[in-house]
Amino acid sequence: MSQTFAAVIGHADEPEMLCSCIAHHLAIGVDRIFVSLNLPDAKSERVAREFEGTGRVRAARVESFTDDPFHYFTAAKDAVLAWADPAWMMFVDSDELWTPASGRIHDTVGLDHADLIDVPLFQAPPIREADGSIRAIDTADLRNTTVAASTEAMDADYLARNPDSAVVMAGGSKVLVRPEIVAEVGRGAHAVTTRVAEPRRGSVSDLAILHFPFTSRERFRRKVERVRARLALYGHRFGPRQAWHWRRWLEIDDAGGLDAEFDRQLVDAAGIAALRTKGVLATPAVVFARCGPTACER
Repeated sequence: MSQTFAAVIGHADEPEMLCSCIAHHLAIGVDRIFVSLNLPDAKSERVAREFEGTGRVRAARVESFTDDPFHYFTAAKDAVLAWADPAWMMFVDSDELWTPASGRIHDTVGLDHADLIDVPLFQAPPIREADGSIRAIDTADLRNTTVAASTEAMDADYLARNPDSAVVMAGGSKVLVRPEIVAEVGRGAHAVTTRVAEPRRGSVSDLAILHFPFTSRERFRRKVERVRARLALYGHRFGPRQAWHWRRWLEIDDAGGLDAEFDRQLVDAAGIAALRTKGVLATPAVVFARCGPTACER
């Protein structure tokens, strides 16, 4: 049975990331995309408006559809439902690319038997080539992208247990959900509060999310500047265990260590094969093959 998919893309990043994100999700068959423009950035807005010509994309500045930008994902969900009637909804940051094993989101296994599906999120570390340049994201070959093998949630406890680990080496998950059961979308869209006590919950072995938080030193610096501005506005609304990595980056920046922090995230291209052998790194293709047709243990 054909099921329609809608994506809400929250954007507070570089225009180029937004362009790649929209184009990729259209290419894998997402039927409707709503872009929440969370920054006063004219170039990002132009990118989004160009895609509106497809008839499958709508974009709005966050202040135009909600009085509370802190909860923009929830408000964007309601905006999508006023526009379309999707069977499934995904909540995407513009530096994330959802990657189906088949290349088509509609082929995802197990949709008929769940209302809420946990989708594993893998961090894609920046790859440093021999000449010192950072490898560009190849959206045409995402299933062979180098990712960190761990899907253990990135939090302060993880870093305490792994003090020498780069933040980008920990993963997590997000949700694919039937929008009619969603009461509220949690921070970062890693979870939702549902209108039903016990939704049918599933997991997938043929769909993964690739997160590209660091692609250049300059982008990392601009990201930290945006984080500083956001915490100045909303820092009091985060729980004690939320936004811990943002606060950590600000402390590192205040101490003059941001370049060193970026360098900690880098993986040298020459060392990838050895790290794959050790199980530190993997690719989505390897994960999909290991899991087979049913959800694997993580």
